[in-house]
Amino acid sequence: MIKRLIKRFITSFANALIGLVTAFRVDLSFRTHIVVTLPFLIIFTFFIKPNSYELLIMVIAFGIVLIAELLNTSIETLLNRLHPDRHQAIAASKDIAAGAVFVGYGILATVLGVILWEHVLCCLGGHV
Repeated sequence: MIKRLIKRFITSFANALIGLVTAFRVDLSFRTHIVVTLPFLIIFTFFIKPNSYELLIMVIAFGIVLIAELLNTSIETLLNRLHPDRHQAIAASKDIAAGAVFVGYGILATVLGVILWEHVLCCLGGHV
């Protein structure tokens, strides 16, 4: 029983990693988030030096973007397979899923903006 649970867990973990690698390999948007946004966040962190709470919120916000993009990619891939022809309902579903990514980026941009604003005010001698 325990062996079976461990095997299922390892299989699920392996499938999740395969999914991430597949998304990186086949989806330009996901690759862009990893290759452009992640280094930007690292550079932002290097210069702004957020505290541990700010860093945690940045990681969560970036995680929201990645989760939304993975779901968007999954939905688009499935819909393209099930209905390769152009259809208004399919297009609407894809647009809605892409909207989730947009909202995620809005959250990330807001978090970065607030952190930047607080650090700029502190540098100028203002109070937050």
